[in-house]
Amino acid sequence: AAAAERFGGYLATGTDWDRTSVSCGLLSTHVERALRLIGEVVGTPTLPDDELERLRDRTLSEIRRRSVVPSSLASLRFARALYGDHVFGAPILGTPGSVGAIGRADVERFYRRQVVAAPMHLIVAGAVDPSRVLRLAADALAGLPREPEVTADLEPAAAHSSTRVFLVDRPDAAQTELRVGHFGVPRTHPDFTPLTVMNSL
Repeated sequence: AAAAERFGGYLATGTDWDRTSVSCGLLSTHVERALRLIGEVVGTPTLPDDELERLRDRTLSEIRRRSVVPSSLASLRFARALYGDHVFGAPILGTPGSVGAIGRADVERFYRRQVVAAPMHLIVAGAVDPSRVLRLAADALAGLPREPEVTADLEPAAAHSSTRVFLVDRPDAAQTELRVGHFGVPRTHPDFTPLTVMNSL
């Protein structure tokens, strides 16, 4: 991150239930530097112990904060009501117990299983030469394994046959939080994108 900032840009990471992203924003004249930084983060992570502990503490603090925020309580209960015991029904930040139990070996194992070149997508925007970007990206990501060590298909969550209403009591809450929803079509459905646009409208 400091290396990107020295050139007026940024380096960021993010994760969700079904994806992890690494992004770097620099001037187009620094596209090679940006790809090298991404390649280093993705391909040769050091996973230092002190950073693991820092992130653990930060995550535990955020879990405690969300435990009293009405919007977070509503979203957590909504996910549990919709997905039940499915993995999507669990809080994405984990629980104090699960976060406390994660060790460096767990992180390394997850990395080996999930961070591979085969399902990766590279998105580059700006005044760059596409053929040059492809060459630079191939070099920057050359060390990644092509396929995961273990593949596992995620079973779909069970659909509901009736409408259900849940109430979460948050004493002294300033306002009411509502969540209404149901399962939609999978991302592989041919109408997924048009339906997403329609839903946004």
